Amino acid sequence: MGKQLPNIGRFRERITRERERRRWSQAEVARMLTAMGIDSIYNTTVAKIEAGDREIKLDEAVALAQLYEAPLDALVGLHPKTGRDLDYLMDALSDAAFLSRTDLRRHAKALGDRMAAIPSDYQHRDTLDGLVRDVLGHLASAGTSLEELVEHFLEYVEQTWSSSDVKPKGTNTKQ
Repeated sequence: MGKQLPNIGRFRERITRERERRRWSQAEVARMLTAMGIDSIYNTTVAKIEAGDREIKLDEAVALAQLYEAPLDALVGLHPKTGRDLDYLMDALSDAAFLSRTDLRRHAKALGDRMAAIPSDYQHRDTLDGLVRDVLGHLASAGTSLEELVEHFLEYVEQTWSSSDVKPKGTNTKQ
């Protein structure tokens, strides 16, 4: 494979992250691209594009940007030149924060539930209980940081869009 432009690697990382963020399989992406008129695209094609084992065609890159509702220049890592590009980046950051916060809560609950299932007469239960409490404390700290990130995003949305009737996609704030 020839020398790649510096932003192609970033493009591959971002399309992979966008697919994973949406919890889509490579097969689902291939089906959606086919429905958009991209020919000869299969889950193995998507996998090769994401891995850098296959060059991406311009029409495929444009279709992926449309599919992920992202400006193509943002996907290749160019600095945001317009409010729309920054909106996309802020929206992606917000989505990641919300998903991470949800995942943290789910993992904390799972740890607590599984710890509660350990018999009280287990020889090392106190040690395990202390370790789980320590991990839960770290998860709570991470959750607090994610809450701050979400608050920052909501402040950005309010400041940016307070004078506009148009709201960016995915930013329905609760008053």
